[in-house]
Amino acid sequence: MRNKVDYVESISNETDVICLTETHLDENIKNKDIIIDGYKRDPYRKDRNRSGGGIIIYISKFIQAKTRPDLDFDNEALWLEINFPSHKLLLCVVYRQPSNNNTFWDKFHESIENALSYSPNVVITGDVNVDFLTDYSHKIFDIMRLNGLKK
Repeated sequence: MRNKVDYVESISNETDVICLTETHLDENIKNKDIIIDGYKRDPYRKDRNRSGGGIIIYISKFIQAKTRPDLDFDNEALWLEINFPSHKLLLCVVYRQPSNNNTFWDKFHESIENALSYSPNVVITGDVNVDFLTDYSHKIFDIMRLNGLKK
């Protein structure tokens, strides 16, 4: 992310929300170093380290949002509650390292169930390192089916 801020900014003209994974940021990178014009001064982020992982969400200055740490788990998911005039939306950006085990899927499933008990308007995006085109037997499909989610 550190060396791609200009690129992300150049393609951000048409969107109110930008979600990125594998940001490779840590506490040494300050928000002022990764600001994108038109978005809130402080992006929502979960850092892991410079060698991998990390999540960041940029939200337009004109959208009301707040973090939902009660839905987060580890450094793998970041949930926001976005308020629109007529409804609320829960947005999750998730990253799963390929080496993560079943504990991740159990926490992810619980997080989704908790979100859906709060609002039916849930959007999940990110990188779970599953090939949705070939790996039909993966646990994520059970989680999606049990919670009425679609890809």
